[in-house]
Amino acid sequence: SFVISGLRKGSYMLQLVGFKDGLSTSTDADRYDLKSFIITPPPPVDFTLSSTNVQCYGSQDGTITITPTGGTRSTLGNDSYSLDNGISWIPFPNDKPYTITGLAPGTYRVKVKDMNGCIAKTQTLVNGNIQLGDDKVLEETLSQPTSPLTLHYTFKKDPTFYGAANGKLTASITGGTINDDKSYE
Repeated sequence: SFVISGLRKGSYMLQLVGFKDGLSTSTDADRYDLKSFIITPPPPVDFTLSSTNVQCYGSQDGTITITPTGGTRSTLGNDSYSLDNGISWIPFPNDKPYTITGLAPGTYRVKVKDMNGCIAKTQTLVNGNIQLGDDKVLEETLSQPTSPLTLHYTFKKDPTFYGAANGKLTASITGGTINDDKSYE
Protein backbone atom coordinates (compact mmCIF):
# COMPACT_ATOMS: atom_id res chain seq x y z
CA SER A 1 0.00 0.00 0.00
CA PHE A 2 1.07 3.60 -0.50
CA VAL A 3 -0.28 7.10 0.00
CA ILE A 4 -0.60 9.85 -2.57
CA SER A 5 -0.83 13.10 -0.64
CA GLY A 6 -1.33 16.73 -1.55
CA LEU A 7 -4.18 16.12 -3.99
CA ARG A 8 -6.66 18.97 -4.41
CA LYS A 9 -10.40 18.57 -4.88
CA GLY A 10 -11.35 17.21 -8.30
CA SER A 11 -11.68 14.08 -10.45
CA TYR A 12 -8.75 11.69 -10.86
CA MET A 13 -7.91 8.51 -12.77
CA LEU A 14 -5.56 5.92 -11.30
CA GLN A 15 -3.89 3.00 -13.02
CA LEU A 16 -1.72 0.58 -11.09
CA VAL A 17 0.97 -1.30 -12.95
CA GLY A 18 3.27 -3.68 -11.10
CA PHE A 19 6.86 -4.67 -11.77
CA LYS A 20 8.94 -7.54 -10.43
CA ASP A 21 12.59 -8.02 -11.27
CA GLY A 22 12.28 -5.23 -13.86
CA LEU A 23 9.46 -6.97 -15.74
CA SER A 24 5.84 -5.78 -15.92
CA THR A 25 3.39 -8.06 -14.12
CA SER A 26 0.36 -6.52 -15.77
CA THR A 27 -1.70 -8.05 -18.53
CA ASP A 28 -3.29 -6.25 -21.47
CA ALA A 29 -6.54 -6.11 -19.49
CA ASP A 30 -4.73 -4.37 -16.61
CA ARG A 31 -3.42 -1.62 -18.88
CA TYR A 32 -6.92 -0.36 -19.57
CA ASP A 33 -8.27 -0.87 -16.04
CA LEU A 34 -8.35 2.76 -14.95
CA LYS A 35 -9.91 3.53 -11.59
CA SER A 36 -11.63 6.89 -11.27
CA PHE A 37 -12.24 8.69 -8.00
CA ILE A 38 -13.32 12.12 -6.86
CA ILE A 39 -11.95 14.12 -3.96
CA THR A 40 -14.57 16.41 -2.46
CA PRO A 41 -13.73 18.86 0.30
CA PRO A 42 -15.86 19.16 3.43
CA PRO A 43 -18.07 22.25 3.61
CA PRO A 44 -16.21 25.32 4.87
CA VAL A 45 -15.73 25.68 8.63
CA ASP A 46 -18.30 28.04 10.13
CA PHE A 47 -19.74 28.86 13.55
CA THR A 48 -22.32 30.89 15.42
CA LEU A 49 -22.30 32.30 18.94
CA SER A 50 -24.89 32.78 21.66
CA SER A 51 -24.31 34.12 25.16
CA THR A 52 -25.68 34.74 28.64
CA ASN A 53 -24.78 37.90 30.54
CA VAL A 54 -23.17 38.01 33.97
CA GLN A 55 -25.98 37.55 36.52
CA CYS A 56 -24.46 39.19 39.62
CA TYR A 57 -22.67 42.52 39.76
CA GLY A 58 -18.89 41.94 39.89
CA SER A 59 -19.25 38.21 39.17
CA GLN A 60 -17.75 36.02 36.45
CA ASP A 61 -20.63 33.74 35.51
CA GLY A 62 -21.20 34.83 31.91
CA THR A 63 -21.11 32.28 29.08
CA ILE A 64 -20.53 32.12 25.33
CA THR A 65 -21.72 29.06 23.41
CA ILE A 66 -19.95 28.16 20.16
CA THR A 67 -21.90 26.12 17.61
CA PRO A 68 -19.47 24.94 14.91
CA THR A 69 -20.56 23.62 11.51
CA GLY A 70 -18.78 22.47 8.37
CA GLY A 71 -15.16 21.50 8.31
CA THR A 72 -14.11 18.06 9.46
CA ARG A 73 -16.37 16.55 12.17
CA SER A 74 -15.62 13.52 14.31
CA THR A 75 -16.91 12.39 17.68
CA LEU A 76 -13.29 11.82 18.69
CA GLY A 77 -11.97 15.07 17.23
CA ASN A 78 -11.52 18.53 18.68
CA ASP A 79 -12.23 21.95 17.24
CA SER A 80 -10.46 24.87 18.88
CA TYR A 81 -11.37 28.44 19.73
CA SER A 82 -9.25 31.52 20.29
CA LEU A 83 -10.08 34.66 22.27
CA ASP A 84 -6.76 36.38 21.44
CA ASN A 85 -6.85 36.52 17.62
CA GLY A 86 -5.24 33.11 17.14
CA ILE A 87 -2.25 33.51 19.47
CA SER A 88 -3.48 30.60 21.59
CA TRP A 89 -6.11 27.94 20.80
CA ILE A 90 -8.24 26.03 23.31
CA PRO A 91 -9.57 22.62 22.13
CA PHE A 92 -13.17 21.49 22.61
CA PRO A 93 -15.14 18.40 21.41
CA ASN A 94 -16.35 19.10 17.87
CA ASP A 95 -19.47 16.92 17.80
CA LYS A 96 -21.77 19.41 19.61
CA PRO A 97 -22.00 23.05 20.73
CA TYR A 98 -19.48 24.08 23.38
CA THR A 99 -20.01 26.61 26.18
CA ILE A 100 -17.18 28.77 27.54
CA THR A 101 -18.02 29.49 31.20
CA GLY A 102 -16.75 31.74 33.97
CA LEU A 103 -16.61 34.91 31.87
CA ALA A 104 -16.53 38.42 33.34
CA PRO A 105 -18.35 41.35 31.73
CA GLY A 106 -16.59 42.55 28.59
CA THR A 107 -16.28 42.11 24.84
CA TYR A 108 -14.94 38.82 23.52
CA ARG A 109 -13.68 38.25 19.95
CA VAL A 110 -13.93 34.56 18.98
CA LYS A 111 -12.17 32.60 16.20
CA VAL A 112 -12.73 28.88 15.52
CA LYS A 113 -10.77 26.19 13.66
CA ASP A 114 -11.64 22.55 12.98
CA MET A 115 -9.72 19.41 13.89
CA ASN A 116 -7.58 19.74 10.73
CA GLY A 117 -6.55 23.30 11.63
CA CYS A 118 -8.80 24.97 9.03
CA ILE A 119 -9.84 28.38 10.40
CA ALA A 120 -13.40 29.59 9.78
CA LYS A 121 -13.45 32.29 7.09
CA THR A 122 -16.01 34.87 6.05
CA GLN A 123 -18.16 33.43 3.26
CA THR A 124 -19.65 35.17 0.23
CA LEU A 125 -21.86 33.53 -2.38
CA VAL A 126 -20.66 34.44 -5.91
CA ASN A 127 -22.42 32.88 -8.91
CA GLY A 128 -23.62 29.99 -6.76
CA ASN A 129 -20.14 29.25 -5.37
CA ILE A 130 -18.91 29.98 -1.86
CA GLN A 131 -15.92 32.32 -1.85
CA LEU A 132 -13.84 32.38 1.34
CA GLY A 133 -12.45 35.66 2.67
CA ASP A 134 -10.61 36.74 5.80
CA ASP A 135 -10.65 34.84 9.10
CA LYS A 136 -14.13 34.97 10.62
CA VAL A 137 -14.14 36.74 13.98
CA LEU A 138 -17.41 37.11 15.87
CA GLU A 139 -17.75 39.54 18.74
CA GLU A 140 -19.93 38.98 21.78
CA THR A 141 -20.38 41.57 24.55
CA LEU A 142 -21.37 40.38 28.02
CA SER A 143 -22.94 42.87 30.41
CA GLN A 144 -23.68 42.77 34.13
CA PRO A 145 -26.26 44.48 36.37
CA THR A 146 -25.55 48.19 36.80
CA SER A 147 -25.25 47.81 40.57
CA PRO A 148 -25.14 45.08 43.22
CA LEU A 149 -28.36 43.67 44.65
CA THR A 150 -29.34 45.91 47.57
CA LEU A 151 -32.22 45.53 50.02
CA HIS A 152 -33.61 48.71 51.66
CA TYR A 153 -36.07 48.51 54.54
CA THR A 154 -38.63 51.28 53.99
CA PHE A 155 -41.11 50.51 56.79
CA LYS A 156 -40.90 48.52 60.00
CA LYS A 157 -43.68 47.89 62.59
CA ASP A 158 -42.86 45.64 65.55
CA PRO A 159 -45.47 43.14 66.79
CA THR A 160 -47.70 44.62 69.54
CA PHE A 161 -46.97 41.82 72.07
CA TYR A 162 -44.89 38.64 72.49
CA GLY A 163 -46.08 35.92 70.08
CA ALA A 164 -48.23 38.31 68.03
CA ALA A 165 -48.26 38.00 64.26
CA ASN A 166 -49.15 41.60 63.46
CA GLY A 167 -45.67 42.98 62.76
CA LYS A 168 -44.91 44.38 59.34
CA LEU A 169 -41.76 44.87 57.28
CA THR A 170 -41.64 46.56 53.86
CA ALA A 171 -38.49 46.52 51.72
CA SER A 172 -37.40 47.64 48.29
CA ILE A 173 -34.83 45.92 46.11
CA THR A 174 -32.46 47.66 43.70
CA GLY A 175 -29.69 46.40 41.42
CA GLY A 176 -28.98 42.77 40.65
CA THR A 177 -30.71 40.75 37.97
CA ILE A 178 -34.45 40.22 38.13
CA ASN A 179 -35.86 36.95 36.80
CA ASP A 180 -38.64 36.79 34.21
CA ASP A 181 -41.16 36.02 36.99
CA LYS A 182 -40.07 39.24 38.82
CA SER A 183 -38.21 37.30 41.53
CA TYR A 184 -34.56 37.43 42.64
CA GLU A 185 -32.36 34.49 43.56
